[in-house]
Amino acid sequence: MLIRYLILSLLLLCVMTQAIEAQHPNQRAAAGVVADRIGTETLEKAMTTALNRHPETDRWSGVDDKHIFGISVVPFTDRDVRDGDVRMFRITARLIAAKEMLFAKVLLDKYAETGLTDAGFLREAVAAANESFSVQGRVTYSIDETIISGNRIVGIIVADRNKIETTMTEPARIEAVRSAYREVVQHRANRLIAGQKYEEALQTLMMLRQARLFDREHLFDVLRCFVGLDRAVDAERIVQSLIDGHSDDLILYHRLVTLTDTRKSNGFRELTRKLQTEIDRLDPPGRTAEEVLSELLNELTEPHRIP
Repeated sequence: MLIRYLILSLLLLCVMTQAIEAQHPNQRAAAGVVADRIGTETLEKAMTTALNRHPETDRWSGVDDKHIFGISVVPFTDRDVRDGDVRMFRITARLIAAKEMLFAKVLLDKYAETGLTDAGFLREAVAAANESFSVQGRVTYSIDETIISGNRIVGIIVADRNKIETTMTEPARIEAVRSAYREVVQHRANRLIAGQKYEEALQTLMMLRQARLFDREHLFDVLRCFVGLDRAVDAERIVQSLIDGHSDDLILYHRLVTLTDTRKSNGFRELTRKLQTEIDRLDPPGRTAEEVLSELLNELTEPHRIP
């Protein structure tokens, strides 16, 4: 029994180690500082969510119930240390974190009520929509730190979200930003699906639903995730939703079979069988040459009947 628990512990440790090693160096540095320095559970959770949702960047922002935050990571080298430039990099990390926090404040104030609630995706969407704006603000920080983690400087800025005075000039157009937000979130979901990170992809697709940007085509992405996760019951619910009102769409059935047939477990085999039955109903298979020949021989050898 002791050996079993020891093996299980080692396996869990290996999985956790692989997950940590898979993190981008910037994300790993920021996550370590957040875990060590942030004592508020809700704030730490919000920061961790932002880091996990945007793992390959060097800056993050977001909110919890009371706070708004900005995080940045600036790498440096041994030569930078010898040249005395680390202090300048600290200032840079702090300024970037503060800027990201202010951007998050004005963008979420403007767009969160329309369902665009992720500050990182929202920032990308505004840039993708080619919309320009500037921000002015007056802030009192509750956390204002720069911490060295390995060869990186992590800047963290936190403020009470209800005590920030900000002004946004040249506001971006809502519909342009919503359209761009849909594209950047969809792109992220596609990358997660391609990387077989299906649970994360489902969570990302849910953001489109919350923003009322989810359409019928996204159901196919959800189906891909359920197939990847081998969740046949959930997959069948999505299939039924896609079929409703389109029960005579032969192309749709072929598209669905292409997805479900990639998983060979019992549940998916049965689902694929049902779909194939509908394909045969809409497009009955033609008779083979052997069947035609057999029918012809039967007709030729059948006794001649006199009326």
